[in-house]
Amino acid sequence: MLRGILAGAGLVTLLDLACRIPLLAPGFWRETALLSSSGALLIALILASLLVALRRALGRPPLDAGVAFWYGAGIALVPRAGSLLPGRPVGVGAAAFPSARARPLSRALRLLPPALCLLPAVPFLVRRALLLLPGTPLPELPAASRGPAASGPDVLLVSCDTLRADSLEELGDELPHLSALRDRGRWAPYGLAPSSATRPSHVTMLSGLPAVAHGVRNNDLKMGPEVRLVSERFRQAGWRTAAVISNPMISASARFDAGFEVFDETPIVRRLLRDAELSQGPFSLGRFLVAAERGTWIGWLGLYRPPLEDLLLHRWKGLPRNQGNGSVSLARARVLMTELQAQEAPYFLFLHLMDPHTPYEPPAAQAHRPGRAVRVPPAFGGGPAVLDWKLLERVGEGLVAGEAGAEQFLEQVRQVYLEEVLFVDSLMGELLAQVERGGRETVVLFTSDHGEHFGEHDLVMHSNSLYEPVLRVPFLLAGPGIEPGRFGAPPHLVDVAPTLLAAAGLPTEGLSGRDLSRGAVADRPQVSRFQDLLAVRRGSWKLILRQDEEGGFQPTGLFRLDLDPAEADDLLGQHPPQAAELLELAAAAAALERDLAGGAELDTDRAHQAALDELGYAGSLEPESER
Repeated sequence: MLRGILAGAGLVTLLDLACRIPLLAPGFWRETALLSSSGALLIALILASLLVALRRALGRPPLDAGVAFWYGAGIALVPRAGSLLPGRPVGVGAAAFPSARARPLSRALRLLPPALCLLPAVPFLVRRALLLLPGTPLPELPAASRGPAASGPDVLLVSCDTLRADSLEELGDELPHLSALRDRGRWAPYGLAPSSATRPSHVTMLSGLPAVAHGVRNNDLKMGPEVRLVSERFRQAGWRTAAVISNPMISASARFDAGFEVFDETPIVRRLLRDAELSQGPFSLGRFLVAAERGTWIGWLGLYRPPLEDLLLHRWKGLPRNQGNGSVSLARARVLMTELQAQEAPYFLFLHLMDPHTPYEPPAAQAHRPGRAVRVPPAFGGGPAVLDWKLLERVGEGLVAGEAGAEQFLEQVRQVYLEEVLFVDSLMGELLAQVERGGRETVVLFTSDHGEHFGEHDLVMHSNSLYEPVLRVPFLLAGPGIEPGRFGAPPHLVDVAPTLLAAAGLPTEGLSGRDLSRGAVADRPQVSRFQDLLAVRRGSWKLILRQDEEGGFQPTGLFRLDLDPAEADDLLGQHPPQAAELLELAAAAAALERDLAGGAELDTDRAHQAALDELGYAGSLEPESER
């Protein structure tokens, strides 16, 4: 009986290695195969032991080997079918068929003795062979291709995820490299983001379109094919183009790779924490995690835990432990920059850093701020401070409930966040030093996609409001022709694309933003959009609205930011004349969205959905009216 069960599991293992795994987890075939074969072996041995004990207890003879074969095949199929078919129950039902029909199948399909002798050894041999195989090396950067001749400065865009503008002001001289960049260029105390979520803001940043024009209102949508990115404009003009990305929200599957010759989504893994999983490309860590946790018995039994992940991904696969994710991103970007600086053509390089994003886990060199969170208070679970989104959600619930200690602990968490900002400054020092060593004229723009809540309005993290803490981002611009000084009005992220193009001497037609490279610009209205929320701002006045079930927008708060920067005093009931002006602005934005935003599409990529869950965005993407 044991031989028959192992034979069934062995056949499923062979089919799995040949058919499913190569498609399921690109670049992680060996790791997925090891989990798959180990799980098949484990469950086969458990099933055989249970059946032997049960039949002995009932006084029945052992199962026929042919019948046992189909039991083994059916049980081994369960997680595999569950990972491929729509939902685990359907997968379980489909995979359970061989077990339920074991006797008729054994009569209809008689196994030859050689099969019953060889197949049981498959899980053992496969597992042993996989342990001896060398790991697949990380992918090499693609060879450079030659484009048309061009002349102009190099252009470097750095977007640091989840970076609040006021953190730069608070840290001040502790950020020597960002301070030096600010002093030699144009800057503002803050720029304004079009959203509090990563994907919408980056679509605006890279396309020069306002959020209501491209229609990407949250991380669950992707831009339509008609959206043209600044990378495409640079490439068409003869610039070399490359990007290094550390957030799966900015993925090739969502069309962010358009115009980039190199779109580097090399896997980045924190020790015991995964906050920068990648969903596409020749290496797909996101797909491996889906396969490990949903497509193997190891995952279904809850055995895929941090120690096993550390063994597979760090010690065996060779992926880096936590040096700070940005260290890996920077290393990849510097390899690209070295190659690009050796060529005659100018380049456009986009580097995305994710370190201030949850989980907050700065490298040890930065973990020194007084009052930083070291342990979690008992009210929120206790233990060492693993500052991921799940913990912060609990702290946020404590804030709303008025729990003692929630506000104090959140301030300790904020100190760890500031350590992440210090780490980003050190990375920028290395990057800017390489720019200087290259000796080439280079335009540098440093900004962020959105900020972060630390208790304002009883909120934590982001993707949950359109208040100022999540809309104010750093904005530092330096390079040839950029006159040092402070912007007279807040820049907007919609200005990034036209500013970079104009600084490189390229046309900016068709873009809604302004060229900020030539000096001061006047203030202008700002529109932000997230989920069913819309915010419009003119001067110091700001109106927040919420979309109702009929598609209309109803005002929920009116604030005068120069007198009330915390947005604590709602003036909506006082009916100032500015309210009517802002309502007209909101109506115009809503009309523009109705006319132009039809191209945005729901992103149904399975790995993207897994990344949303892993990053804690799944709940935040529900309509406000349903929460």
